[in-house]
Amino acid sequence: MLAAATAAANPADIAAIRTTVTGVYEVISGPPGQKRDFDRMRGMFAPGATMRAIGPKGVRGGTVEDYIARNSAILEKEGFTERELGQRVEQWGNLATVWARVIQQTGREFFALSAIQAETRVVFHLRFIEGMTTEDRVDYDGQLHDIHEVRELGRRAGLELHTIARRGDVATG
Repeated sequence: MLAAATAAANPADIAAIRTTVTGVYEVISGPPGQKRDFDRMRGMFAPGATMRAIGPKGVRGGTVEDYIARNSAILEKEGFTERELGQRVEQWGNLATVWARVIQQTGREFFALSAIQAETRVVFHLRFIEGMTTEDRVDYDGQLHDIHEVRELGRRAGLELHTIARRGDVATG
């Protein structure tokens, strides 16, 4: 991924594997309506490089151009946030395979009460808190998030909160 990247690459994006992965996440993540800088992404990969994802439907993948063709319209229309939870890198010479666990969330716009509303779905991982329910809310960065699902991680080790924040629903005080 690093050594043979195209001349259009930003040197900061390909300085290390970690910065390359972060750069890819920055390109593909963003709110609904935000144009993605796919030329930046192209510059981070060697010619012919491939990407793979393992999900509920099995292994998917292809070249960077395949990814862009398949995903660019939906990423820009609906929004998307790539949230990495962990990473393992296997490296041999200048070839690297990056394994990462990611929580993928989307944003969407919809009509409600004759006005366009926007929502962002976010997953929070936190230490275990007794009694946390969907009746609670999360105040994060001045934005209120409704909790739609609470999952216990391990035996009282932590919580995973699936939330939705709506534009204009801000915390006060």
